[in-house]
Amino acid sequence: MLQKTKCYRLNNGVKIPLIGFGTDYLKGDECINAVICAIECGYRLIDTASIYKNEKEIGIAVKKCIERGIIKRSDIIIETKSHWFGPGYEEVLQSYRESLKNFDLDYIDIYALHHSFAGYFSWQKDIVSSWRALEYLYNQGEVKTIGVCNFSYRDLDVLLTSAKVYPAFNQLEIHPQHQQKELVEFCRKKDIFVQSWGALAKGKIFKVKEIEQIAQKYNKSVAQIAIAWNVNHGFSPLVRSANFGHIEGNVNISDINISLEDMLISPILTYLLKIWIFWTRWMVVSIPDMMSMKLHQ
Repeated sequence: MLQKTKCYRLNNGVKIPLIGFGTDYLKGDECINAVICAIECGYRLIDTASIYKNEKEIGIAVKKCIERGIIKRSDIIIETKSHWFGPGYEEVLQSYRESLKNFDLDYIDIYALHHSFAGYFSWQKDIVSSWRALEYLYNQGEVKTIGVCNFSYRDLDVLLTSAKVYPAFNQLEIHPQHQQKELVEFCRKKDIFVQSWGALAKGKIFKVKEIEQIAQKYNKSVAQIAIAWNVNHGFSPLVRSANFGHIEGNVNISDINISLEDMLISPILTYLLKIWIFWTRWMVVSIPDMMSMKLHQ
């Protein structure tokens, strides 16, 4: 399996798989069965968050796989995130304790701030105090890795100015139509790995004809091409599905070597999309003004 043979090394020396299993929107038995299937198919990182409300189900699935002898606890990486609301040192620590209780496992491997509290009045102070809580958990050995999600340049600047432990990763929305190149480059210069969510562009990727043509060329699914694009760009995508066939197919991309020509199609699409947006906005704003001027001549 791909997951067992290849991985990325983070700035703290911890290794994570090329591909992780995402669990947002998965609930109840559907979540339990999907996670068990993912583990059976070779996924070795399971991502969730407090706001997903499925940490208990993930804990049940992991324990069942351990009981069946499929994995040992040390074989699987559990990643979760702090409360969406309620920033601050004590609040984040409380969020961690609740997650640990929900999983009913001995420990959590990776813990992250889910967002930067950018809309909050005291967002800078909130980032600093919340990150101190993660540093405490890391220094106490309660978690192996700490990171952030959806942090911008501005957010990272605030965090890095006061951080004693740098985040190992920044989890960002990354896919061919939303590449965030400048932010990715900033993270890499700071030795912050980029973990990606939304590899399938919330389903929009299936409507891009050019990517569908690439999938046909390589005799692969559109989802596999999108995931391979992420991996080929050095990201670790988190992919979610409740369909057992898709779960297995999404992780089996080791034989996909996308050519440079095909890899460049996505940036071109993004560029053309920006031109189209600019042009349509100009048409809407400028043409009525031009007509109005003509009428008043």
